[in-house]
Amino acid sequence: MNRFLFLLLASCVLGTSGYRCTNGTQVINPPTDLSTPTFFPFYWNGVDPVPYIEHESPGCFLNVNVPSGYYANVTMFMRLDSSGNYVYYPNRKIVTLQNDDHHPFIFPNPYFKVSVSAANHTGPGTSEFAFKIIWTKFPDVKKNVIDIYKGQPPVAVIPNGELTTFRGDPSSMMSLIGFSLEDPSMNHLLRQTALFGGDSFNSDYIGTLDQVVKSKQILTTYGNMISVYTF
Repeated sequence: MNRFLFLLLASCVLGTSGYRCTNGTQVINPPTDLSTPTFFPFYWNGVDPVPYIEHESPGCFLNVNVPSGYYANVTMFMRLDSSGNYVYYPNRKIVTLQNDDHHPFIFPNPYFKVSVSAANHTGPGTSEFAFKIIWTKFPDVKKNVIDIYKGQPPVAVIPNGELTTFRGDPSSMMSLIGFSLEDPSMNHLLRQTALFGGDSFNSDYIGTLDQVVKSKQILTTYGNMISVYTF
């Protein structure tokens, strides 16, 4: 019985332990077996209590490489009392992280970055931070091409399971406007809707609908196609 209690207590101590980030950028590469999820910090398993950043630790700045043909489905587990925590997308846009937001982020290759501050961290409950990455191949989905003609009314499309490509004249540029959803609790779907400057997942990554909505500006591309897909 005593041995059982000792093992149980040891497990609890390990599960709630803190960690320190190193100075500079820490690089995380995908595993050889891409069917295996990646966790940060590496000793966490996604089941034990979320570990915390020790208050003596410098801020964590992570560069995560994403393999070609895949995207990283990333769930953040965060409760930080500091501000200025963010993710950096491949299109060089920054999105602020929010506590207790467990809706996944979608990051295509080649990389994404994470920055969290260690300021004011005092221990468990105020400095918890970890994430889980599921490496996923881009799906083989039905393609829907919608031709857009100059002078015609704008075309509206609701996010669906297809890769929707808006195609204009060869010499034209495309513009896109994003709108918030009627139900604000579903706005995370805008973050999970990716935009590509071409007709496939291999085209240049432009960003997300969430970024377009928050910018309050019209997105204009230099090409004649924009593809939209909700993961």
